Amino acid sequence: MDKVLNSIINSRYQVVGVIGKGGFGEVYKIKDLYEHGKILALKKIRKKALSEKAIETFKYEFKYLTSLRHPNLVKVYDFDIDKETEELFFTMEFIEGMTLHKACSSKKFNI
Repeated sequence: MDKVLNSIINSRYQVVGVIGKGGFGEVYKIKDLYEHGKILALKKIRKKALSEKAIETFKYEFKYLTSLRHPNLVKVYDFDIDKETEELFFTMEFIEGMTLHKACSSKKFNI
C-alpha cells in the first residue's frame, strides 16, 4: 500500500487511498489531475490475473456499465492501461459511504 499511496498513474491519476481489494485486483480512491483534483474511483486488474477470460470479463464490465444510466449506479469514465505496470483499469464516479458488501451484511439493511 505504501508504494501505491500518492503514486501517479499515467501522469493523470493520483492514488489517495485504497477502497478495496479482491481476487482480481484493487479499487483505489484517486484524484484526477486533469480535472482539477476531482475525486474518482479507479478499478485495476492485477497483471498476474490477466488471463484472456479475466481481460474479457473486465472489458465487458466496463462496456456494460457505460451503457447503463440510473441514479443509483455509478458513472464510468475512462478505460486504459497503466503504462508503468501494464495493468488494465477503468475510472468511475466515487461515492462516499459504506460498500455494498458492508451494507448487505449490516443489520440495518433489510431485503
